[in-house]
Amino acid sequence: MPRPLRIQYPGAWYHVVNRGASRSTIFHDVNDRVVFLSCLVMAARRCNVEIHAYCLMGNHYHLLVRTPDGNLDRMMHLVGLHYSRYFNDKYDKDGRLCKDRYYPILIDSDEYLLAVSRYIHRNPIALGVDQLASYVWSSYAAYLGLRRKQEWLHTDFTLEMCGGVVAYERLVESLLPSEVDNWYGGARLPSIVGSADFKKDARRRRA
Repeated sequence: MPRPLRIQYPGAWYHVVNRGASRSTIFHDVNDRVVFLSCLVMAARRCNVEIHAYCLMGNHYHLLVRTPDGNLDRMMHLVGLHYSRYFNDKYDKDGRLCKDRYYPILIDSDEYLLAVSRYIHRNPIALGVDQLASYVWSSYAAYLGLRRKQEWLHTDFTLEMCGGVVAYERLVESLLPSEVDNWYGGARLPSIVGSADFKKDARRRRA
């Protein structure tokens, strides 16, 4: 897969995807997931990055983030550095934990934020999860008020855009596929999700 466009600017929204090298497992147990989230929170605080949604699977993870300072690379470097060190020490491994580097998908928040948030929270279906809100390692239950929201998790923006908790639950639980689902189901992930004008403007910012 070719390297994604590196487009970073203040206020940008991203769907971040990262997979284990050769699709290897990167979360073996509860503690691995707890440590990863602690690494994520530490990096987000240092870099002033907002975490708006997350889902930890077995061999990959998804994040929905906003970067007020336009520094996604710095945050993801810290996450990878600290979690890889923990993982390699625990499992007596050496070398790269995740595939090459993380994959950032730049999002037009006006058009596709809700669809991307829905996609992230529906990922556990691939694990055979029937009740999405029961999946512990995503932010969905916190969105619905079924679990105490971590103080670092930002839910208000998405819920307000959707029209509240009930409307958001209805959106996520809908069985109708969205345009975003179809894009992500393809052979290659998009590097930008948005309108033609958004993509044109974003490419002007390419670093």
